[in-house]
Amino acid sequence: MRTAAPGNIKNDFLAGLSDVEAVVNNVSNVSLPISNQNLLAEYTFLGASVLLEGFISDIFVAYINKKSGPFIGSLTNKMDISAADEYAKRATTFAQVDIASHLTLEKIRQILDPKDWNVTFATSADLKAKAGQWLDMPYKNYFTSLSPGHSSLLEATKAIRNYLAHRSGASQKVMQAALADSNLSASFRRGLKEVHKVGSFLDSTPRGGSQTRLEFYLSELKSVANQLCP
Repeated sequence: MRTAAPGNIKNDFLAGLSDVEAVVNNVSNVSLPISNQNLLAEYTFLGASVLLEGFISDIFVAYINKKSGPFIGSLTNKMDISAADEYAKRATTFAQVDIASHLTLEKIRQILDPKDWNVTFATSADLKAKAGQWLDMPYKNYFTSLSPGHSSLLEATKAIRNYLAHRSGASQKVMQAALADSNLSASFRRGLKEVHKVGSFLDSTPRGGSQTRLEFYLSELKSVANQLCP
């Protein structure tokens, strides 16, 4: 997803999710051992979470590209002007740091993502803070108005993904806490018991629910996309 058009970025993300769902649906009526079903659920979750990371990164950069004023202002406010020449030193008090009024998409990426990885955020709170600092209206509000439920879902996504990648004790503790968050929808939140098999957890249907946690997760990602790009 490298286009600068927000609508195209969202459509690409939704198309990717549809492809992921199609795979799940195609094997839903196939008799598989439980271990294979659980493994498929984990792989499906990982695939969707990777798509989500790319979507958030690209839509964030695209919004800066459309209205770069706040981003430029934030950068220049943190820059100092210095000079070795005595005359130039005296003139620094009258000078201002200036960046081209409109940064190209490539230059924005060079600033935020110099190694050409995705632009990532440590937490959903960090995502909202950066949006409030770098994005102009109305794009800023798309991020800062993310509901507590969706924010918790983003936290859970990162926590589960890290656990599946590392299987460490520390990542497991973070995942357990994220999945127990009271802001997380009951359709995805864990119960009193800790989750020891992620695939089994994703394949399970909460009490009173009508869909598996994985199905709910994929559906909620579409809601997040529509929130961030109405």
